[in-house]
Amino acid sequence: MSYKIRVQYDSAGIRLFENDKEAWSVLWSDIERIGYRSTDGGPCADDHFLVFKNMATPPLYYNVSLSWEGAMELSGYVDAMEGTRIPMEGNLANVTVNKTVTVWPSIHSGEPL
Repeated sequence: MSYKIRVQYDSAGIRLFENDKEAWSVLWSDIERIGYRSTDGGPCADDHFLVFKNMATPPLYYNVSLSWEGAMELSGYVDAMEGTRIPMEGNLANVTVNKTVTVWPSIHSGEPL
């Protein structure tokens, strides 16, 4: 059996499934920041993620690999959200070092997550 990860989103929030079992979910209203994260692990491992930081103390970070089913659609949705601003370094595509960048809310655009 192959291992399958997929992400779904709607107007309420985001849900991640591993082999059709919900692994986590987060409501849009609980998200404080959204950004992108790159790692030095590629190309042998996932190295480009969309990250959602919630408002909890300490905060939780929900990572979505851009290679997972539904992730690119979610990334496009985030990029089009009101208040999103893509900074000069973009979404960190093709970056080969460990780095994060905030894209939402726009007041924090370009800052590390």
